[in-house]
Amino acid sequence: MSPEILYLSLICACYLSLFLAAIVGAEAMLVMIAIITITGNVIVGKIVTVIGFQMASSACLAVCLFWIGSLLTQYYGIRVARRALWYNFASLTFLTAIGYMTMKLPGSVTPRMDDALLTIFTFMPSVMVGALLSFGASYMFTIFVQRKIQKKHGGEIHWTMQTGLVAAANLLDLTIFCSIAYFGQDVNFIELILTTWSMRLVVMLMGLPVILLIRRLYKGDRFPLVKHFEVQPPSKANDTV
Repeated sequence: MSPEILYLSLICACYLSLFLAAIVGAEAMLVMIAIITITGNVIVGKIVTVIGFQMASSACLAVCLFWIGSLLTQYYGIRVARRALWYNFASLTFLTAIGYMTMKLPGSVTPRMDDALLTIFTFMPSVMVGALLSFGASYMFTIFVQRKIQKKHGGEIHWTMQTGLVAAANLLDLTIFCSIAYFGQDVNFIELILTTWSMRLVVMLMGLPVILLIRRLYKGDRFPLVKHFEVQPPSKANDTV
């Protein structure tokens, strides 16, 4: 099977998971933050070639993180959206700590597994620092700027503004992460950032119909299915700090 078809299947699986989580409610979307964080940071080291372009295999996962943050801010308020940061930080810290300690344990029965853990978790501490700083800054940018836009426009944000905001957050995330993760290495930062961001934009636009469907279903007041966190009118959600 071609890498393009495989990666398209990966993108579809990510957006299907995002759609199902949004239908269930805020709790499911917060859990998705943790799931995406762990999965993305395990596979981030694998560089794939799709349509002749090299990109991180976790690009579609990173895009979903910012879509979730935007949806949480839109329908549950900034207080709930900020909780996603703690899910992200806690899951990544736990993954790094447990994985690194497990890597240091002596093993002799399965040397191939030992080598795999060594490959993944040797560079994980530096990845964790870069990921925490880049995602933290870009995610806070997303939810706070969106809150201001919603206030300015009477509590509603148009899908074009929402898309542009997610695109800008992805660029900020990449700029900070690459500056930390590849500091001191012989890497063309501008080319790396712009190429990866371009691929993220493609992935982001591919999932736009899913985001529009979620917005439409939420406006119909039929979802989410679990309403532990009350869905608020955009005007009230803006004042939830």
